[in-house]
Order: sequence, then structure tokens, then C-alpha cells
Amino acid sequence: MQATLEEDRLRILAEINADIGCKQMQADIFKAIKIGARMEAEQALNEYHKWAQQKGQEVQNLEHSMGSPTAQRARDAQQQQQQQQQQQQQQQQQQHTGSHDAQEEEQQQQQQHTSSHDAQEEQQQQQQHASSHDAQEEEQQQQQQQQQQQQQQQQQQHTSSHDAQEEEEQQQQQQQHTSSHDAQEEEQQQQHASSTDLEYVTRVVSICQKDARIVGIEDDATQYKEKSLQLLETAATLCKQWLGPTHPETLDAIYYLAEDQSRGGYEEQAYKNFEFVIKERMRTLGAEHEETLAAKWSMSEMLVYMDGESDEGSVTETMGLPLKQELAEIWDRVYGLAHEGTRDAYSDLGQCYEMLAMMPEALAAFEREALACEACFGLDDEGTADALSRVAGVMEESLERFVDSLPVRRKVLEICKKVLGPGHERTRQAAEALADCMQAAGLPDAGHLDRDIFVSSL
Repeated sequence: MQATLEEDRLRILAEINADIGCKQMQADIFKAIKIGARMEAEQALNEYHKWAQQKGQEVQNLEHSMGSPTAQRARDAQQQQQQQQQQQQQQQQQQHTGSHDAQEEEQQQQQQHTSSHDAQEEQQQQQQHASSHDAQEEEQQQQQQQQQQQQQQQQQQHTSSHDAQEEEEQQQQQQQHTSSHDAQEEEQQQQHASSTDLEYVTRVVSICQKDARIVGIEDDATQYKEKSLQLLETAATLCKQWLGPTHPETLDAIYYLAEDQSRGGYEEQAYKNFEFVIKERMRTLGAEHEETLAAKWSMSEMLVYMDGESDEGSVTETMGLPLKQELAEIWDRVYGLAHEGTRDAYSDLGQCYEMLAMMPEALAAFEREALACEACFGLDDEGTADALSRVAGVMEESLERFVDSLPVRRKVLEICKKVLGPGHERTRQAAEALADCMQAAGLPDAGHLDRDIFVSSL
């Protein structure tokens, strides 16, 4: 009886403790759920599980130790508690799942709203893009139409200009054909003359020019000069008629006529003929050709002669000087010092300067002439001696440079001795010129000697 009471007491105490603990823990859990503290509820639930396990283990141990028949009831109560706990957990999970599903549904709705908004924006953009694309296509079509119109206009203009050019070219070709045809006819007419006639004309021209030279050499009387001019005019006229005004033989005939006119006092006609010949030779042969330079030289000689024959006394200027300066420059630059044309050009230029009393310029021109003679013929040549004599003469007579002239005079004497011999008259003249220069320079070697003895000793 006493054992039974003890067991009942223990069982009642266990049930009371379990009931009190369960209620307390449930209150805590509900309180945590009510205030929305999910973490506190979970913590309380975990503590309850721990406590329940501990107490259940104690009850099991007690029942096992006591062997009481109430153990089965304690286990049943524990199972009921566990079921209640499982139900509560399921309810919580369902609530959590429901809130999570609600959130997911809300997010889906937001996503659907966003996607629908994006779709609307995309549709609007597509519509705008389509409208802008259509506008661009329309603008491109308009531009293409304008370009096609411009191309058509350009093609029309090009076609019209091309047609105009073709028409102009056809007209030019026709004109050229006509002119070439006329030229061919003229050439055929010129060639139609028999070779016998041309030979006759050439022979007559040659005879006229030869007779004119003979007449001019034999007698300077006015009647012979007129006869010479008539022959040369006949030759020039025949050449113009049969060969043309610009034929080389015609130009030669006019040149010979101009030379004779300049000598006969017909300077105006001579000037015109010289000018025509120079112009045509420059056109056909060039400004630096020898025949062109020869015509310029003859013209310069005529101009210098005209100024030298004036009644105004000394000549201070001449129209022939620029021509002679030009000729000397061209001969020296184009043909060099080793050419007779260069030598003659400097000789004529020096004489022109001497006539104008331009002695320093004359000395420079004669020195250049001496170099040209040496380049053409060598140092041991009579022409070189003559050029050096002119150099010494300008030094002595005009510049009074006797000391500077002595080496030049000695060189002239050496050339004459070597080329002409000691007894030649030209050698004796060179010795006398050297003696005079030494006396003028005041050298004692020549002052105390007899002049003839000094010259013979040289």
C-alpha cells in the first residue's frame, strides 16, 4: 500500500511538472509568435525539446527503476506532446510557406508587371524605331531620287558638251583637212616647177652673188655699187618666189643683200633685212646658233660704223655695243674660249670699247681675246702675239701702265722670234716696242744705250 502511494505520488508529480512545463513552454512559444520574434520562438522551442527529452528520460528511468505500470501513460503523454509539437511545427511551416508563397506571388506579380512594362516600352521602342526607320528609308529614297536626277542632268550636260566637242572637233578636223589639202596643193604647185627651172634659178642666184662680190672688190664707184645691189636684189627676189620667204637659201640671199646695203649707205633697208633674218634664224635654228650669231654680228658692225661716221666728233655711245656684249657672252658660254668665234667676238668688243674711250673695259676684252687665241692656236702663234700687242698698247697708251706692260712685250718678242725668226720685220717691231716701253718705264738698261744697238741686241 505504501509502495502504491509512492508511485502515485511520483506519477502525479511527473504529470504536474510535465503539464506545468508544457504550458509554460507553450505560453512562451505563443508569446514569441505573437510578438513576431521568430528567432525567440525557435529558441524557446529548442529549449522545450531539450527539457522534454530530459524530463522524459528521467520519467523513463524512474519507471524502469520502479517498474511502475504508469510508464505507459507517461510515454503516451509524451507522444501526445510530440504530436502536438509536430502539428505546431507543421502549422508554423504552413504559415511560413504561405507567407513565402505570398511573397513569391507578389514578386511574380511585380515581375509580370515589370515584364509587361518592359514589353510595352520595347513595343514603343520598336514602333519608334520602325517609324524612324521608315523615315530614314523615305529620306534615303528621296536622296537616291535626287542623286538619280542629278546624274541624269550631268549625263545630259556631258552628252551635250560631248556632242559640242565632237562637233567642234569635226569642224577643226575639217578645217585642218582643208588647210592641209590647201598646203598640199600649194606644195604640189611648188613641186610642179621643173627641176631645170630650179637649177636655173640656183645658178642665176649664185652668179648674181658672185658678180656682186667681184664688182664690189674691183671698184668702189657708185655705179658698180648699184650694180652689185641689183644683182643681190635679183637673187633675193628669185629665192623668195621659188623657195619661199623663210627658206634657208632665201635667208642667206637676204643676208648678203643686207650686208651690201649696209656698206652702200642703205642702212635703213639693211637694218630691216638683218632684223628679218635674225628673227627667222632664231625661230628655226635658235638664238645661239652660229648663223644667228653671224647675222647679229653684221648688224652690230653696221650700227657701230654708223655711229663712228657721225659728224659730232668723238663717239660716246653706240647701239652696237649691247649686241657685241651679248655676242661675246654667248660665244664664251656656249662655244668656249677655244673657238674662233669667241676670239673674234672679244676682239670686236675690245675695239668698240676703245672707240668709246672705255679703256678698262677694252683692256679686259683684249686680255680675254689673248686667252682665246692661246686656247685656239697655242702660245707660239702670230695671232696670239697680235692679241698680246693690243693688250700692251692699251696699258701703255691709255693707262700708262708701262711696268705692267713689260712682261707682255717680252712675251710678244719671244713669240715673234720663235715663229717668224729674229730678222723678220714683225720681230724688229716687237723689239722696238719693248725698248720704248722700257724707256717709258725709266729703266736704266735702256736709258744709256743707243736705241738701234739695244734693239739689235735683243
